[in-house]
Amino acid sequence: MKSKIYIEIKSDVHRFKNQRTSIFKIIVLFFINASIRASILIRISQHSGKLTFWFWRNLLLTLNSIDVCRGFQIGKGLNLPHPLGIVIGCNCSIGKNCTIYQNVTIGSKQNKYPVLKDNVTIYPNSILVGDIKVGSNAVIGALSFVNKNVAENEVFFGKI
Repeated sequence: MKSKIYIEIKSDVHRFKNQRTSIFKIIVLFFINASIRASILIRISQHSGKLTFWFWRNLLLTLNSIDVCRGFQIGKGLNLPHPLGIVIGCNCSIGKNCTIYQNVTIGSKQNKYPVLKDNVTIYPNSILVGDIKVGSNAVIGALSFVNKNVAENEVFFGKI
């Protein structure tokens, strides 16, 4: 039986490359593709223990300026086309097949975190904060500030 982390990494690579992948191909892509490397390091951080989490988090910060906090959840099929400057807060929940571009913050407001459903796309320089829900198939446009719910299948841009 394959481990959960391997299945998630494989689905991330498949979504990014849109082709079947082997363990050998995943290892090669780790060294030559920043998006795959960031996705793999996020997965390792997500599933690591208390002590090893800090090692993986610091490696992710050093290589991609991506900051994650313990306790976040991300579904299969994560896509990071430009993996730089992304912040994912402690109790954030991100659904399956989500795409997150560069300089996106998904963080807390009064210690409450966003919940993103499946197939959400967040374009560059967007901020999502607080106790909000972003519905399935929603699109958050570039330079958006979101602190209220976004409906399913909605295209949102600007400021709420």
